[in-house]
Formats: sequence, C-alpha cells, structure tokens
Amino acid sequence: MRKFDTRSAQINEELDVTVLDEKFGAEMESIFAADLKRARLYSLEEFRKRGVWERLSEWVVMPLRSQL
Repeated sequence: MRKFDTRSAQINEELDVTVLDEKFGAEMESIFAADLKRARLYSLEEFRKRGVWERLSEWVVMPLRSQL
C-alpha cells in the first residue's frame, strides 16, 4: 500500500486518492496508453534550441512556478 507523501501534500498542495474499482482502473490505463501514443521524445538539444517566445514565457511565469 502506498503511503501519503507528506512533502507533496504540505508544500506542493498535492492530494493522493485511492480508488478500488477495476473498471475505473482500466479506464485510467486506457487514457494513459492513448496519451503515451501521442507523446514524443523531447531532447536536451531541442530544449536548448527553444525560441525567444518560449524562453520569455518561462521567465515571466518563473515567480509562479511553485503554484504551477
């Protein structure tokens, strides 16, 4: 059984929920699999080549990063 992550709950304001329902679990796995099919590898080289707009956006939201 997974224990609650105190740091995440207190600092990151996260919440863990356990659902004991086979149908719900299967649905979540299906959604995850569909997301994984649309995912792509994002390399360090691509990250370093990001544009000015993306870099500026990161800088603007930096003070809010703990809430995002």
